[in-house]
Amino acid sequence: MKKLALLCSLGIIIAGCSIQIDHAATTTDTTQTQSGIIATETGTQSYVQLTGIRYSNMTDAQSQAEVKNALLKADVSQTAVQAFFAMVDDFTKIVEGKGLNHGFTWAETLTPEYDSDFYQQQRNNIHQDFMGYNCRITAFSLLQDAIKIKDVPETEIPENLMFDMPGFRSIQSYTKEKANKFVNLFAQIPTTATATQTENIQKVKDTLAKKGVEFLNTKASLISVFFHDVIDPSTANLFIGHIGVLVPSENGELLFIEKIAFDQPYQAVKFKNRAELNGYLMGKYDVDYSGEGSRPFIFENGSLMADFQLNPATTQQLKANLQSPASE
Repeated sequence: MKKLALLCSLGIIIAGCSIQIDHAATTTDTTQTQSGIIATETGTQSYVQLTGIRYSNMTDAQSQAEVKNALLKADVSQTAVQAFFAMVDDFTKIVEGKGLNHGFTWAETLTPEYDSDFYQQQRNNIHQDFMGYNCRITAFSLLQDAIKIKDVPETEIPENLMFDMPGFRSIQSYTKEKANKFVNLFAQIPTTATATQTENIQKVKDTLAKKGVEFLNTKASLISVFFHDVIDPSTANLFIGHIGVLVPSENGELLFIEKIAFDQPYQAVKFKNRAELNGYLMGKYDVDYSGEGSRPFIFENGSLMADFQLNPATTQQLKANLQSPASE
């Protein structure tokens, strides 16, 4: 079990943002709906288990215009939006558009299939010492002007950001001050190996408050998935394993904008509400059955995201594991 936890945590760190695990989630008391979701009762609320997503890799003018308009309406700066689409276009050009869609299309999965090996090889052919950008760099680049941190001391690069900094230093707006801000915002947070999820949620809130972190944009927000790293119990910590930007979209919908990982593309994904966004993120990331450490949780800016709930399939599997003899 510890070996599994180790591999999962290392996978998240090396990928820069994302770990994708194929798993068969079986739940009870579910109802299929026409919108492609399954509502699963967990306590007094419903967990929305998505069976697919409507997404775009933003390779065409129409989808780019839609996402750009949503970002600008959410008061994201014109400069940041232009820099973002320059990164999107650069990725599309380097990978020759392979495996990327046009417009917004429906996928019968939470994880569209991408040729990561090909993408990385293409980038290596052009930039041998450059891994590209990941979720944290992308999200920070979009909202950096709307994030204020009172205490920004110059600090050493923490372990969880060791792969981020080469890419961050290459962004157009790079300055040493912004690098310090990036490190202070995303640095791993010390905790204990036995801390519960509730305790870890409070730990994140307290840390952000102590640093004086303020989120000034009331329309666009950072959506962060926190993980509990207990590989070495003596240095247990919390870190953001994935992050994206959430903005209002057309018809009252929400648009979640993300860079999946260094070697995977940009996506804009449409959701009706935060419950669907929760189902997407927890369906991808709350899938560790080892029982090592507490489970992931989602923050919107500086607090727990509304409609956050655990993945019930993982809850059921963990209960089953506790009831069955331990296996090697």
